[in-house]
Amino acid sequence: MAEQENLEMDDILERITFYCLEQAQTKLEAGDECTPFTVVVEGDQMFEENYPAEDVVTCRKNAEATVKSSSSFSTHYAFCYDGFLMTDNGQVDAIIVECATRDMEQAYVIARLYHEENGALVFEETPAYVDDVETFYDLATVRAAKAREKVQASEGAEMEDVQDRIARLLGGNESQ
Repeated sequence: MAEQENLEMDDILERITFYCLEQAQTKLEAGDECTPFTVVVEGDQMFEENYPAEDVVTCRKNAEATVKSSSSFSTHYAFCYDGFLMTDNGQVDAIIVECATRDMEQAYVIARLYHEENGALVFEETPAYVDDVETFYDLATVRAAKAREKVQASEGAEMEDVQDRIARLLGGNESQ
């Protein structure tokens, strides 16, 4: 694992990351399987989707396709799965979350380590930063969406100016 860092996470990214960690931990503590899942945020809506498959690689590819297809309208995502990390002490079980905003060039990998002790799972209280990985977002689509939003915002402001001028003209408050 990488050295602990102070990660720059906005409130939404932090909330969906911890939501994923808590959901996965709850499932594992109940003895259930933690099916890999994504949380994608669009506006004030949060969408969750599961990716049942034989292996995490296939799940990850499916999750990436979902996020890529949302690149022009979503703002945040987190992909969560039950896995393991290799440490100096060997293999350690972990809930792993890859998360990013569409403004990030790289996604953060965050993990909550756990182990079995006396027949119960014991989870580390504080999640650890693991590394950065490629974001699932299609960055070209994100750039195009941002450019479109900028144009629409400027057109909206121009339209408001025109409407204000028309209103003043109709009200007789401005000379022609």
